[in-house]
Amino acid sequence: AGAVANLAVACCDERDAFRIFVKGHGVDTEIHYPVLDSDQVGWAGLPMKRTEDLVVSRASVNRLCTVPCYPDMTYDEVGQVCLALAQWEAM
Repeated sequence: AGAVANLAVACCDERDAFRIFVKGHGVDTEIHYPVLDSDQVGWAGLPMKRTEDLVVSRASVNRLCTVPCYPDMTYDEVGQVCLALAQWEAM
């Protein structure tokens, strides 16, 4: 059986501060879906339900980031990510 890549998504009220903090602990992050699918240019003109009802999605789009989580991570890398997350949470 092959490996399946996964996502680890963090939701933070202070996303930019979180990203700076974990970067200082050697952990890279990326913005997780910075634009909602329904707001993508490619979706313009497609028939869809009312997008103004996506209240939770709209409230979350500026709070989400992806932290490392992939099959080839070493135990040390996993530990580094976990430690950075725990230290952020402890603040």
